[in-house]
Amino acid sequence: MSDGNGAVLRSHSSLHAVYIRTLGAFEATKHAARLTWKGAGVGAEKLRNGFAHVIAKRDKLVRRETLIDLTGTHNIVSGIKTMLRNWEMDTAFHLHDRCVMLTRDQSWFTDGDYLEDLLLQALQLETCGDLVGRLAVLDEAELLCGGPFLPEYDSVPEYTIDEQVAFWQLRQKEALQTVAMARLAAEDSRLCASALRAAVQAIRFDAENPSAYQFAAAVARRCGNENRARHYGSLAKYYARLNDE
Repeated sequence: MSDGNGAVLRSHSSLHAVYIRTLGAFEATKHAARLTWKGAGVGAEKLRNGFAHVIAKRDKLVRRETLIDLTGTHNIVSGIKTMLRNWEMDTAFHLHDRCVMLTRDQSWFTDGDYLEDLLLQALQLETCGDLVGRLAVLDEAELLCGGPFLPEYDSVPEYTIDEQVAFWQLRQKEALQTVAMARLAAEDSRLCASALRAAVQAIRFDAENPSAYQFAAAVARRCGNENRARHYGSLAKYYARLNDE
């Protein structure tokens, strides 16, 4: 885990819970130490892929046969169960006759969970008029926007997680644009560079949408950077024409 993400983890209230990074990478840590992928003799890559699917379908029943098909391993459920017992988060993994379910509880959380918590906290601080506190919270939120959801997931067409991937692409874009707007609202010229950085980072989560470039152009213009504003404005027009074809 990077120093930036480590700082985010240490500031979370659930320090004794398993922290699972899903945005831009897939890894599990506890007490800032990386956890190992071992269980019932199942290979690490198969455990990662099976567990990734269960995380993507959190709070929903997942057929055992689905996990077997995905991993080519008949004891994948036993492997996941053993691994989670070793991680002390087996209370979240429920076994049924033909299905399993991973549920939310106090034993674990993801970077996506933490991102949602921070965005809610930032909104509450704004409502209370604490704009400095809001900026500090959004600084942490920016660090969590790491990339595609579960990027290593190896799927087959009938077991895709496209819906979840699309959700987290949009959510990270929205988070970064919120960061940019908050920095502009502070009316502090020292924050202009970081506001524009966040706006530009947001583009990679919706790279063919003209509005993402329009937003970056507007931020650049607010910061007095007409060259960057024209650049992103031109890209917005390009993608608008492309989408119309």
